[in-house]
Amino acid sequence: MLTILDQGILNRATLIVELAVALVSIADKLPRAHLNLELYNTADMEAALARLYTCILLFFRLCARWYNRSSWARLWSSLRDTFEVKYKDLIEDIELYSDLVEGFARAGARVEVRNIHALTEADHRGLAGIDAKIKAAFDAQA
Repeated sequence: MLTILDQGILNRATLIVELAVALVSIADKLPRAHLNLELYNTADMEAALARLYTCILLFFRLCARWYNRSSWARLWSSLRDTFEVKYKDLIEDIELYSDLVEGFARAGARVEVRNIHALTEADHRGLAGIDAKIKAAFDAQA
């Protein structure tokens, strides 16, 4: 009996640590996700962000349900619902959708760089044409 109680205490401590790590990770991801949406607002970005927010809200709901239980109920749940069983898949989904948002932002940045490169090349061709006309004008005067 004491072994089961010890296992429950260890599982509960592990759960608390993992939940804290997950909450910090979410807190780190949200500002970047919001900034990415402001910078690269596309339908795909909005869809990925909606999925990310859905997973985060589901995670918060699970955390609130666990927290609102009595101490004994939390200890009992730590025996049957370990972090890996109840929360890990949702945390992995949060990571997946956060990476998807970051990927859309990186793709948007690459498109912007490509557009800037095209504008720079067009300006360079225009300047090269002006240089050629100025050189021809100087050559004509000499």
